[in-house]
Amino acid sequence: MRVISGDSDWINFLLRVGNGTENDEDGRVTLPAELMCAGNIMTAVYGENIDARDTDTLSTRAILAPRNRSVDQLNTEVLSRMNSEERIYKSIDEAVAEDPSDAINFQPEFLHKLDPSGVPPHELRLRKGAIVMLLRSLGVSAGLCNGTRLVVEQFGSHTLGCRFTCGNRKGRYVILPRIDYYSDRGLSFRLRRTQFPIRLAFSLSVNKAQGQSFDRIGLCLPEDVFFFSWTTVCSSVTSEKQGTPFCS
Repeated sequence: MRVISGDSDWINFLLRVGNGTENDEDGRVTLPAELMCAGNIMTAVYGENIDARDTDTLSTRAILAPRNRSVDQLNTEVLSRMNSEERIYKSIDEAVAEDPSDAINFQPEFLHKLDPSGVPPHELRLRKGAIVMLLRSLGVSAGLCNGTRLVVEQFGSHTLGCRFTCGNRKGRYVILPRIDYYSDRGLSFRLRRTQFPIRLAFSLSVNKAQGQSFDRIGLCLPEDVFFFSWTTVCSSVTSEKQGTPFCS
């Protein structure tokens, strides 16, 4: 945990929550009023107008949410506020079955609607300057690991030009190809999806945020959550109280 001078009250609050001594008789935690976001959580974190050229600022901020559904919605809304060129990439989807005759029963429209965990979406909407996260390791020695955050810089028909946002590779240019993903979770067949191995990363789930470092995060809490995990994230990904607005 990084302790910042003058933020001892904030650190002590996190410790009390983690130890369970801040809970009321119902097990709930009352957040400090100054942390609550009275307006829009996106404005609180990213500002009223999002400048796609200011990637240094964009890459050091994030909104955390407990459910992937909320994460996807927040990412879509933040992207819509950017003032840069947009490109939509649609995946190639195919059903893979033991009997090839069974595969033809699954129409492309049905396959496009599937959104398995760990697989990029059929429709990947991007803008130049957008912050994205790798969903698969493409080369550990090159720094292209699962969870790596990148900024989109160039659009190609079959490739994306991106740059690292942090670390000793910050600013280094990389080219991402489309790759094949396979998933059979909850399905009677294997879905093969060919798409770029990324998702938008303006908003992240708790699990994806752990191990990351930000100057400012917002916590979107539309429902009750297990709060200890949230305090762990707060204390590790942002360095001070002023960098953590909450929105419920």
